[in-house]
Amino acid sequence: MLEELRQAAAEEEDPEERLLQIASAYWSFVWRNQTLYELMFSLHQGQHDIKEAKATFALVRSALASWSEAQAVALRDLDDAVDILWSALHGLVSLALAFLIYGGPPRAQLLLKRAVHDLLRAWKQAPSS
Repeated sequence: MLEELRQAAAEEEDPEERLLQIASAYWSFVWRNQTLYELMFSLHQGQHDIKEAKATFALVRSALASWSEAQAVALRDLDDAVDILWSALHGLVSLALAFLIYGGPPRAQLLLKRAVHDLLRAWKQAPSS
């Protein structure tokens, strides 16, 4: 997954589009590798100790920092923003995998893109978000 997210990030110059590409790559990885994804996130151990998890967090953090700088948005806490973004992605994917989103995976994929857009728009408008 990390390699696919890296590739998606490297292919896009625009910081906002880069975040959307990362989200799309995350979605695509999950649907091509459902069993692996479920295994990755079902283990009851801390993800913070896994090298790839740290690198994935750093990749998303870097992409969000680039977006923040390009938009002149002062995020109150960049790590918090990464966790919020990641939680939205993971939550929508997990609900879609369980077929708990009305409209199924196609609608959930649209909601994923909308969630990224809406978070970025909210952070743009918030004073020192």
